Formats: sequence, structure tokens, C-alpha cells
Amino acid sequence: MKFTCDAGDLADKVATVAKAISNRPTRPILGDVLMRLSDGVLTLTGFDEVLGITTGLLVEEERAGACCI
Repeated sequence: MKFTCDAGDLADKVATVAKAISNRPTRPILGDVLMRLSDGVLTLTGFDEVLGITTGLLVEEERAGACCI
């Protein structure tokens, strides 16, 4: 996954989905933000088994992919 975007916009979106992530997740993967890049849209998802937040950001895509951070 490789893309270009405004750092401030990305930080705002990560802060938004991070509200759904528990400080003490019951499973380690629930402490991450899922990032998916496809067709010039970066989708960010945070989930804690009860609350989920997903948001998107238009970016300049070089290579699609997904990862958890």
C-alpha cells in the first residue's frame, strides 16, 4: 500500500476512528486501526466489539492494499 495525502487530514481521520478503540482491548487486533486503500479512497476503521467507526479520505493512490496499525 502506498499513497500520498495531507498529513493533517490523515491525523484527523485516525483520531476520529481511534475513539472506537479500547485502551485495554479483549483481543490484540481490536487495539488497531484497519487501513484499506482502493480506487483512491483510504478507508479507516476502528472497532471495539460494540462500537465501530469507519471514515474515508481521498488520496493519491500508487499501490492498493490493507494493513492494521
